Amino acid sequence: MNVILEYYIDKVMKMSVPLYQYIKEQLIEIIQDQAANTPVQSERNLAMEFRASRMTVRRAINELVDEGYLYRDANKGTFVSDQSLLKRNTLVNSDTYSYKTLYFDVKINTENPMRKKLNARADEAVIHLFRTIKEDELPIGVEEIYIKRSELSDADFANVSKTKKVMDLLGTGTSHYTFTPELVPAKYASLLALRIGTPIIVTECLINTIQGRPLAYLRTYNNPENRVIEITS
Repeated sequence: MNVILEYYIDKVMKMSVPLYQYIKEQLIEIIQDQAANTPVQSERNLAMEFRASRMTVRRAINELVDEGYLYRDANKGTFVSDQSLLKRNTLVNSDTYSYKTLYFDVKINTENPMRKKLNARADEAVIHLFRTIKEDELPIGVEEIYIKRSELSDADFANVSKTKKVMDLLGTGTSHYTFTPELVPAKYASLLALRIGTPIIVTECLINTIQGRPLAYLRTYNNPENRVIEITS
């Protein structure tokens, strides 16, 4: 095995980063300069190279297929996809974004209409989190997040105000987006560096379990000057 690769695998094993995620990141680096339709090593070979189980490697590859980095031919194997067809969703919070929490609280028995989005009972605790989103110091959005407290472990609750991607706390589920043209609210205009009355796009995202139970609701006020909304599925 490559000495450098062995060093990094040992390092990963001592950290909290899941091995399948590390394998994904390494494979993305490997294929980024490869031509479309280049074959990928077999799961068996990759398992040996990364000192992982085939199940772990298969999970990494499955996610890369789902995200459009790779594709499978049932009779021939796994291949590099045309990267121009890569699935994109600029509404999913990126690792390049920075965040500042403006407000964080847990509320019970409030009349906030967002509770209805979650089908929250009157006595059910709901997390309220508001934060700004920036990229390269430019304001790109203000995000309101509502999560049922019962859906988070104590450890996840302690980190909820620090997380970049809410979906990472909630596990497997579905996300439903809606888009609405509005005028920027006065309370967020200065945070977005926009004039009051500027037209913007507000995105709403309802995150459900795969069985359809609401978990979280996100409402984002997007800066039209600094954020391009692009979705490829």
